[in-house]
Amino acid sequence: ALAALKVIAGEVNPSGKLAETFPMRYEDLPICGCYPADRVCEYREGLFIGYRYTETVGADVLFPFGYGLSYTTFSYANIQADNHNASFDITNTGKVAGSEIAQVYCANKQSKVLRPAKALVGFAKVHLNPGETKRVTVEFCERAFQYYNVNTSRYESEGGEWTLEVCANIRDVRLSATVHVDGTGAAIPASASASSMPKNLMNVTDREFERMLGRSVPMRTSDRERSLLQINDPIDALVHARNPLARLIIKFILRKREKSIRDGKPNLNLFFTTNMPFRAIAKMMNGMVSMDMAQSLLTVANSRRGRGFGKLIVGYFTRPSIKKVQEAERSSGKPMENIRA
Repeated sequence: ALAALKVIAGEVNPSGKLAETFPMRYEDLPICGCYPADRVCEYREGLFIGYRYTETVGADVLFPFGYGLSYTTFSYANIQADNHNASFDITNTGKVAGSEIAQVYCANKQSKVLRPAKALVGFAKVHLNPGETKRVTVEFCERAFQYYNVNTSRYESEGGEWTLEVCANIRDVRLSATVHVDGTGAAIPASASASSMPKNLMNVTDREFERMLGRSVPMRTSDRERSLLQINDPIDALVHARNPLARLIIKFILRKREKSIRDGKPNLNLFFTTNMPFRAIAKMMNGMVSMDMAQSLLTVANSRRGRGFGKLIVGYFTRPSIKKVQEAERSSGKPMENIRA
């Protein structure tokens, strides 16, 4: 409360910037039709998440990536840039001392590689007194101009003219410069080609998704409703469980989740829990539930109750103690399930 009071009273000048994009509404994002997932989560948006999507399609947003407020103002000037860094001057043009977070993005409008319209390559935070000017240098690595080539199994550079933009936020461009990059000349795989860009990222077809994925689309819920649940299936896939009690329990939980949405107070814990895989029951219980016990619960859900309950009881009494789990993890640096494997 004291920290908030100091900001409101002007004793402290806030300088934070958003590390994500705030959309106008959830339905404006390409993931809205695929997440929360059922049994298979399809990332049909590919690379185009967050600002990589909104900048590529020019979507309206509530707050852009890198946005932030301040009690002062800043001006930018005198940019110099090459393939490794961008240098420029920032001046505090207001009457209050404050910090600015300058961001540098790269873009290649003639790119033949499937890539977003802009990509963040670096940023720098600088504190300035009123009227003060400082020279700022933002360094970035060669990955800024590269893409991963699945045919050569390495990162390749795409040659040509690249634009570097210095921004206060991704939509507030203050300076720009053009740099030339020498490409490695590797052939671009079909899945990474700009020609494979879906016509509508909000409605990527099976054929378009398979082209980006490089293989066939995995089986969906409707294709697998009669099959047994697997350890990597999300917990809300219990709606397809063969055990009627498991179906009843998850339907009760999902109704509570949906009610929280209708009431305007989404229960994020329920969203998180129902969308995590069964294996997470063991990973997130700090040793209280072993991976064998999680698998036994899954066996019960698959209507093999006698075998499942039997293994669950055995697993409970044979699981390592929490203390032993923690000691083993500390000494090896690995999760317990990996140690046992």
